[in-house]
Amino acid sequence: MVNQIPISVIIPVYNVAPYLDRAIKSLQAQTFENFEMIFVNDGSSDNSAEIIANHAENDSRIKLINQENQGVGMARNRGIDAAIGEYLYFCDPDDWVEPELLEVCYQAAKPLGIDLVFFGWFNVYGKKQVPVHKNEYKITSREDYQTKFIDLYQEDTIVNYVWSSIVRKDIIDTKWIRFPAVCHGEDFLFMTEVLKYISSLVSLDQQLYHYVRLRDESATTKWITHFDDLLINELEQTKALANHLDIDYRKVVYQDTMKNVLQITMRLNRQPFSMQYKRQYMAQFYQKMKAHDLNHFKTHSFLGFCSVKVYQLKLFRLFIWAIGKLGSK
Repeated sequence: MVNQIPISVIIPVYNVAPYLDRAIKSLQAQTFENFEMIFVNDGSSDNSAEIIANHAENDSRIKLINQENQGVGMARNRGIDAAIGEYLYFCDPDDWVEPELLEVCYQAAKPLGIDLVFFGWFNVYGKKQVPVHKNEYKITSREDYQTKFIDLYQEDTIVNYVWSSIVRKDIIDTKWIRFPAVCHGEDFLFMTEVLKYISSLVSLDQQLYHYVRLRDESATTKWITHFDDLLINELEQTKALANHLDIDYRKVVYQDTMKNVLQITMRLNRQPFSMQYKRQYMAQFYQKMKAHDLNHFKTHSFLGFCSVKVYQLKLFRLFIWAIGKLGSK
């Protein structure tokens, strides 16, 4: 039997050579030293694998797995299968971490065997970094978790970015939770499954990760024709999560509905489509939400959530039209 170590860090890699050195060095600089780094090279055509191999020569904690291109989810699954850590942490190769990330999270998790530890981060826009704060919580029972879930979700204490938390590997293995073979939203689907089965969590108001928001090649900036269907699927998964926890899903889904409408509006605005096409797309999205009984939101909360961002991004025309459409009965 392989001896277990405290933490396994899993990093999927695909053609990220310009950013990879920064990510590796930030992990090597951790104040917590007893962990492994599992890099899964997902068929990169650049020199990403060579960069990792060069670092591995001088750092025995680095493990490199090469595979044919299968997507980020399958690469992470390969890392999960190889990991021997008590806890798992997923880091993206084009971002970087604060030196104390692993130490702070492990110290928060280990004494009580906490299932999941969330933390804050910095959104990186070029040279500008904007901190994202978290409300602090310590929840140590399933009953307390179910009682406070709606508050945790609505406050964005619980989020579906896999790089914003460490998770106890026993839960992943016992419930056989793996990333789906999809091209978008794999973080959300994975975390939704994790959230069904945890009984304890800690939330820390410390910014320990640097999330690069603007990179042209990133999956988060591309337009996908069936984007509305992907978001509908995410809303359905949120509904299933709430039902699993015996919570009225409408109290949870409305916030995701707000976010998804804003997200589609923002992405549409970046595309060279006509306003007529954009309106048709939004109308189609609303009809799909209605068909799935997912069109639950509070208009005043929606406006409060979105108005500042919409003003800043100059999406006013499309946004106001979308509000009118979604608010109509």
